[in-house]
Parts: sequence; structure tokens; C-alpha cells
Amino acid sequence: MRRQFSFLGRARQDPRTGYQKVRYAISDGHIIESAFLGLALAAQERPEELWILGTSGSMWDLLLDDPVSSQAVSGEQQYALLESAESQQVSNEVLEPFEKVLSDHLGLSCRLRVIDYARTDVEQAGLLRTLAAPLQPGDEIIIDVTHGFRHLPMLALAAAHYLERVRQVRVTDIVYGALDMRNADGAVPVLRLNGLLRVLDWVQALAAYDASGDYAVFGSLLAKAGTSKEETTRLGEASRLERITNHVVARQKLNGLDLSTAENDPLAALFLPELERRLIWWKKSERWQREATLARENLQRGDYLRAALFAQEAVITRALPERDADQYDNREDARKRLLDENSSARLLFALRNELVHGIKSHKGPVKKMLQSAESLDKGLHDLIRSLLS
Repeated sequence: MRRQFSFLGRARQDPRTGYQKVRYAISDGHIIESAFLGLALAAQERPEELWILGTSGSMWDLLLDDPVSSQAVSGEQQYALLESAESQQVSNEVLEPFEKVLSDHLGLSCRLRVIDYARTDVEQAGLLRTLAAPLQPGDEIIIDVTHGFRHLPMLALAAAHYLERVRQVRVTDIVYGALDMRNADGAVPVLRLNGLLRVLDWVQALAAYDASGDYAVFGSLLAKAGTSKEETTRLGEASRLERITNHVVARQKLNGLDLSTAENDPLAALFLPELERRLIWWKKSERWQREATLARENLQRGDYLRAALFAQEAVITRALPERDADQYDNREDARKRLLDENSSARLLFALRNELVHGIKSHKGPVKKMLQSAESLDKGLHDLIRSLLS
């Protein structure tokens, strides 16, 4: 279902007359004159359901004061609305009779709801619950923040991100009628703030990568920025291979990866340097350096098992001529030799085995390292530094 949420505030002008009528440039070449953008926007977008959200002190009486529609409610109901609006005590019960009135008048389903002023954490969470309550996974929503309080655009941005992640809906537009940006012909541009949502998507993807090491999370964002399906598939496959420690083939996938198309997208271009910095491991010239870089990156995010795995592989690779590094027998011989000759390597290999197999070690140094996250982090860090400087 397509739903539109529009906020209703108090008039900046004379509270007895409400908002001034404005010529809104809703889309290229399409201008609608209206005092309340939400109604004009609904006429343009034709959502299946329009939700108008305002506080107990919003100008509900002026919004609903239409001689055509007012005949559908009783004089008592009209008086209750006027009285509560004057005292800034409008409630959902007072508004309920007008939902059908406005629905019939506009030709689409309307819901009127009183919200808090969103001054505190509790009230802000309440606003999110109000927005989330009617939504179902797959819904498309438009959020119009034009007439709400000035702090609502920030809340709407957070709400949109929350709703997309928690309710699995798609926010198609965050809309703001910029009265202070009136064009030369007097029309007020209607801004679409969707780019801010995409910035948050990139920030969240970076955070997800830093926590998991899975750079496949960037695939959908790169696709939106124009990167081909072939390239995003290669990126996802490389991530899968690296995460199962097959970094050799992962590097082959990343070699020649072309993300240049995304540079033409101004928002993606902001984040591409950060993405490339997180993929720097595969550009190291020697194999042991690539493995050592992966070990350090996994240690930094607290993935101790993969850090130990890559660290062991790096130590073994470094002990071999490059031509022998891919041969299992050669690597096994190098591992055994290191066990005999290098106490730090012996400790690293024992730690790696314990992390992989869950063995209860009776050896003092390994047992001591596993006593806490701090001691494990420091122990691995020291081993990697001493063996792979």
C-alpha cells in the first residue's frame, strides 16, 4: 500500500486565517496552489491512504473548515472541534468524525492523528510508533514535513531510516515545501530530500562492514549508483571467498573490479574512497602481506578466529619462497619447521587450533590469553606484531 504522512502545524500568519495560499512547484512544470501542501501533494501522488499528523494545538479547525465537507458532520461536532482547537486541546476523539468527511472530499482514505510535540526521547519514540503502527512490510510511504515544527525534518529522516529497517517499507520521498526559496515567478519549490536517506544507507553499510568484514553490503548501493550487475556480483563473490579464508581467489575477483561508474553519482562518490580503503588488502604486493593485513583487520573488528587463521597463514607464507607458497606439502613442512624453531609461531599456532576446535588447553600462555577479551586482543596483537612486522 502507498501511504502519505503529512504534518500539520500552527499557522505562521494570522492563526484565524491559517496558512497563506502558495503556488507549489510539485514537479517539473506542474504547479498546484494550496494553503496546505499535504493536500496538494496527495492530489498529485494519489496515495491509497493519507495520514495527517498534528499536535493538540495544530490548526485542525482551519484545515477542516470547508463548506462542502462540513455539512457531513453535526453542528455539535463542529463546535467541539472549534472549541478544542481554540484551547489547543484537540484529541483523536474530536477528529474521528472528520476522517470520513475529508476522505469523501479528497476521494481517498484519510486518517487524522494527534501526536506529541516530540520534545523528549519518550515523545520522539511515540512519534515513531505512530508512524510505524499502520505499516506492513512492502508498503511505500511519502513523508511530507513542510508544515510541522522545524525539528521534524530531522526526526522524519531518522523515522524513515527506522521504518525501512524495522518495518521493511520503502520510503519513496521525504518532501519539504521550501517557502523561503520562492522562485522568480513566485512558485515555491518542493524539495525531495531522498539523498539524505541514501547518505544514511552508506553510513550504515560502512558500519556493517566494519562490524562483519562483509563488503557485499555495498552491492545494492553501488547498483543504485550505476555499477553493473556483473561488478556487484564480483564484489559479493570476493567477499564470500575472503570470509571463508580463500583470499587468493578473492583477490582474483577484486583485481580489475571497475567501480568507476559510481563516481558519477555525487553521493556514492563521497563514500567510494572509504570503500576502497577497506579493500586495500588485496593491493599489497606480496601474499604474506595480504594475509597479515587481513589478520590485522579482523583483529581490529574483534573477529579473533579469522585473525588467528590469517596470521598463521601469513607466518607460513613468509617462511617460504614465493614459488612454493601455493603447495600444501611445502606449507605443511614450513608449519612443522616453525613449530620446532619459533616459540612465537608455536604459540600462535596453538592459539589458532584452540579457537578453531574449542580445545581446552592446559598450556599456560594460551590459557592465559583466553581468560578475557582484553588479554586475547593484546596477545594476538603482540604475536602479529612480532611475527609479521
